[in-house]
Amino acid sequence: KIIYEPEASIYHWHGIHHNLNPERASNIVKILESIDGLSSKKNHQDPSSLNIIAIIPIRGQTPTVNNTCLLDYTIRAAKNSKFLNEIIVSTDNKETARLATKLGAKTPLLRPKELSEEYIDITEVLKFSLEYIEENEGVPDLVMILEETYPFRPINLLDRMIERFLSEGMDTLIAVKNESRSV
Repeated sequence: KIIYEPEASIYHWHGIHHNLNPERASNIVKILESIDGLSSKKNHQDPSSLNIIAIIPIRGQTPTVNNTCLLDYTIRAAKNSKFLNEIIVSTDNKETARLATKLGAKTPLLRPKELSEEYIDITEVLKFSLEYIEENEGVPDLVMILEETYPFRPINLLDRMIERFLSEGMDTLIAVKNESRSV
């Protein structure tokens, strides 16, 4: 006989990913999502009630396109979001920091030169920036990373991403553009 006791505490292992079978793993996910209270898809939060920030990492000076700097395009897109509470530029360049402040972003830190070398991964820059923000301004609920190299974002893209991220219970969401031409 098998008895299901919800109060029982037990560790049981027989391998959810037994033989790396995708169908088996998918079935387990469906079962877990059907249990009330477990599915993150049913527990999304209202984005207007969250502290959502944008971090724009920039090394050196921002380039220009059509006589407008890419940072300007990026900050304007962020300012159009109804959910972003703060726009923070993480840079190593004082001139870029002054420009970012003039454009309406915060520049609470200049990152050290060693985090601006060619071989430094963006994750190190973001880790440093987020640690500074958390220590000095508190822990945000959600962080959106905006690269200045993608200046022409569709209208409301950032808000749609935030809404989708929360409603579908995602850990990470990345905007991509389908290219129909060969590379």
